[in-house]
Amino acid sequence: MSKRPAITSLTTPKTKKSRQAITLEQKNKVLEKLQRGIGASSVGCQFGLSESSVHTIKLNEKKINAAYASPDVAKGKFHLKSAMYGKMEDALKLWVEDMQWCHRHTTRH
Repeated sequence: MSKRPAITSLTTPKTKKSRQAITLEQKNKVLEKLQRGIGASSVGCQFGLSESSVHTIKLNEKKINAAYASPDVAKGKFHLKSAMYGKMEDALKLWVEDMQWCHRHTTRH
């Protein structure tokens, strides 16, 4: 009689889901379905999200709604960044452009 190891959830390798980024518009649709009374697991299945991801979207409902209502935010954005980072990125872009201009005009060919 051969002995085989028992297959349990501890020995079976789990396939890890890859991260899936969804747009602000999709997050808004998730929230609309939740408001209609559809359960988190059903909504998750419709959008290919885990139930915990749907709950996280629900927790961030105020931020998502505010961003979605803002005319300055692209509905295809994936992440909501604070305004501080946007201003810093704009300042960094200007600095890089200034440095490139200075380099072009101070080097001799």
